[in-house]
Amino acid sequence: MGIEKPIKNEEKEVLDQSVNRYFDLYCQASHQIKELMLLDRVRDAVARELDVNSIAHKVLEWIAASYGYPFIRLYVVEEDHLKLIHQVGYSDIPEKIPISQGDALKVIQAGKPLLFNSPRNKTVATENGHSIQSKICVPLFDQKNVVGVFVVETTRGRRLTEADLHLLEVIGEIISNALWRAQIYAKSLRTQEALDKERRLLRTVIDNIPDQIFARDRDCRFTLSNLKDAEMMGVSDPSELQGKCDLDFFPQELAMQFIADDKQVMESGEAQVNKVERMVDSAGNQRWNMTTKIPLRDNQDKVIGLVGIARDITQQKLDAQALEEAKLQAEEANKAKSTFLANMSHEIRTPLNAILGFSQLLLREPDLSSQQKHQLTTIHHSGEHLLQLINDILEISKIEAGRVTINSTSFDLFGLLKDMQSMFQVRMEEKDLLFDVIIEDRTPRFIVSDESKIRQILINLIGNAVKFTKQGRIRCIADAKHIGGDDWNLIIQVEDSGIGITTEDIETIFQVFQQAPGGISEGGSGLGLAISQRFASMLNGQIHAASEPGVGSCFTLDIAIKEDKSVRPEKRKPRLKISGLKNPAKRYLILIVDDVLESRELLTSLLTQVGFDVLEAVNGKEGIEAWKNHNPDLIIMDIRMPVMNGMEATRQIRLAESDLFVPIIAATASAFEEEKQTILDTGMNGYLRKPIQEQELFDLIAVCLNVE
Repeated sequence: MGIEKPIKNEEKEVLDQSVNRYFDLYCQASHQIKELMLLDRVRDAVARELDVNSIAHKVLEWIAASYGYPFIRLYVVEEDHLKLIHQVGYSDIPEKIPISQGDALKVIQAGKPLLFNSPRNKTVATENGHSIQSKICVPLFDQKNVVGVFVVETTRGRRLTEADLHLLEVIGEIISNALWRAQIYAKSLRTQEALDKERRLLRTVIDNIPDQIFARDRDCRFTLSNLKDAEMMGVSDPSELQGKCDLDFFPQELAMQFIADDKQVMESGEAQVNKVERMVDSAGNQRWNMTTKIPLRDNQDKVIGLVGIARDITQQKLDAQALEEAKLQAEEANKAKSTFLANMSHEIRTPLNAILGFSQLLLREPDLSSQQKHQLTTIHHSGEHLLQLINDILEISKIEAGRVTINSTSFDLFGLLKDMQSMFQVRMEEKDLLFDVIIEDRTPRFIVSDESKIRQILINLIGNAVKFTKQGRIRCIADAKHIGGDDWNLIIQVEDSGIGITTEDIETIFQVFQQAPGGISEGGSGLGLAISQRFASMLNGQIHAASEPGVGSCFTLDIAIKEDKSVRPEKRKPRLKISGLKNPAKRYLILIVDDVLESRELLTSLLTQVGFDVLEAVNGKEGIEAWKNHNPDLIIMDIRMPVMNGMEATRQIRLAESDLFVPIIAATASAFEEEKQTILDTGMNGYLRKPIQEQELFDLIAVCLNVE
């Protein structure tokens, strides 16, 4: 049996202190374990959450239930304000508050949790009307930036401490990590949605493109196709092409050709651009594609396949083929038309050459009676009229066949206008008409344009004025408008006091074979104005008509020209009728080569009358023999002859001649201006167009033989 020893007061006090200390440690440990368990539960809960609202709801509700905090709220930063995500305990709180309002700015600027306590037994009214004694604000981070604020508030009776601050700081870190993961997830969702949207957009685009679009791997198997590609392969869904190759859809020879092209692109790393290739569609129809294939590379620049686009050009091929056939047919038609024009020109001009030529010769006879002269003049004028009709028909045919060209040269405009005055003076006097040619001061004298076209236009316009004017006056007025530099607009008006034209008829007179009612009785082809308007258009201009029935008409030619300032005016020599050689002592022998007897007789008569000796041949072959045997001083060579034509005969003469050079003048009934240069290129020295004009003939002979 033991005996208890009484405890001294000092020992009891030490023992009580130890018990109290261990009890406090136990309480602290229990509290920390509780906090750790709560924090683990919070971590576990938010670890499975990727939605910001769900995270905020769970964390705040658990904190309120576990620690009894009466007021809790969580904000995220949006631009210059804080947006409320979730709250506990508040009855009325704004959804958004400015960052600059309240304690939020201090926390964001400090970048760490802050504890705000009011003086003991005092409270502070907040923006939501609550009386708050303590507040802790915890910043939330996304690794480096503040993305939100977590706020806990208490009312009278509970002051928040540093322990609360530490606890809420840890919870803030958990929330920050959870929010960061949620933001990453949300961003990835947005990225995925954007990618899905782009894929849908890309699929919509490529499926609605009318071209075949495809991608293939290194084994030449399909990895991507659009609807058009699937259609051409005979399947309805592009996915049916996945993993297949051209051998599954095309004949072996054709498929191997496509595969060889694929391998060439992938092995060389170079694109194949716009290759036209034949293919066969799923229905067995032959088609044509224009295909481009581009190597597809990975991030290391390694070729992993190719991307291609193929456009069906079958219709273009058919159209091009049809166009080529139509072009060939048109060329054949134009060739036939040109041949017809050449034949018509030759067959008509050749007899007219004799009619006009012999009438000119007979009019030179001094012993003709006045009646004979009148009859010959009538024959000559009728022949000229017939020639003009034929020229008009051939000219409009050449225009429509595209065989008329512009030959711009420098010439004397004033001289041309004076020629017009001289040409029509006799006809004016016969009808007792006044004819004035007026040249305005500013009009340039020497210009660059097509003289023959302007001459023909003026002949047609003045000729019409004479035809339709029975009394009064005809005026030809030349004016010009300066555009700049050497560029001018030439404006020539032909006015008459004739019968005039109605407004309705003016709209049709420039059409082919159209005449005003009064023109039918006056004769003509109805082509003169149509030809003139076409010529004016070719000269970058047009012809305007204004008229009043019973008063007269005015036709205005307006074309673009250039002034030639390099030419000095020379005194024009009068054209005199040729009667003979100025120095008849030397005898000149001229060889005439022409298959038409009348043409040879006409030239022989013209040449012998002025003192030339003449030798004749009926074709090019005989002409060469005559040249070899008689050594003529000049040859007048017809172009179109049997056995050997004039161009071939000229080429052979040029090849065979040595020191002695014989001038050769071409005489042709061709309708085409462009043939002139071709003829001259064979080695000829001059060019005469049938019917041969006496003055042109002697001018050329004078130049070639250097005679007067």
